[in-house]
Amino acid sequence: MLKKAIALNLDDLCLILGVPAGLFLLTHLITAGVLVFFHADSSLMISGALLPVCSGILMAIVTVAHVGISFFHFLRFGQTRQRALAQSMGIIAFEGGCSLAVTALLTALEHWVAPRLWLLLTGYPALAWGVDGMVVPDPAFGVSSALQPGSALLIEDFTMDWWWFPLLILGGILIGIIISAITARFGSRGGWALWCTWMLFCFGPQLLGTQAILVGDFLLWTGVVVCITGLAALIWSFCFLLHAPVKN
Repeated sequence: MLKKAIALNLDDLCLILGVPAGLFLLTHLITAGVLVFFHADSSLMISGALLPVCSGILMAIVTVAHVGISFFHFLRFGQTRQRALAQSMGIIAFEGGCSLAVTALLTALEHWVAPRLWLLLTGYPALAWGVDGMVVPDPAFGVSSALQPGSALLIEDFTMDWWWFPLLILGGILIGIIISAITARFGSRGGWALWCTWMLFCFGPQLLGTQAILVGDFLLWTGVVVCITGLAALIWSFCFLLHAPVKN
């Protein structure tokens, strides 16, 4: 049954795989154009930061679709709430795993192919990495320890630590579940409440003052409150979905 459900949602799978791949390709086409036509002496590796964030947002969107729409379709076709929720979560888990895999593979591909391609396009004989404000030569690309200014292509690597990849995708899934449950329970009022929460999150630091947010114990307690609130919202979401009314 799960295989059939996954097959029926191949359009979502194409979305979460195609958008990061397209973004990856577009980013490197733009980078290659800048290096060739503007003769830049440096470049950026941003796929390891851009793609995990993109995948997390996409997983939040498809989770809202699966939980907010498909789950209730399963109920209307006579499935129990537990079975319908398990099936929806199975589809989401499969798509999340595929999203994580393509994000990691594209990031690894960037690290393996991009430096060689950029050296070929720019004609530089050597390569160096920008690390914490320092220039670190890369012996794998023929760079000596006595690196002269302008003698190597400088690459700034913005790749996140590996644990951010599953964390952002999982976070997108959990946020999608909460959004789906709130909008299913409260309708447009829930949507407005979510919008107000998002606005507070975006503009709260400016209203309260940046220092109040970023300094000392306030940051710690803010994080604790957000985590507790998020956990409570997630538990409530699952409880609601397991007792959700079937609407015709």
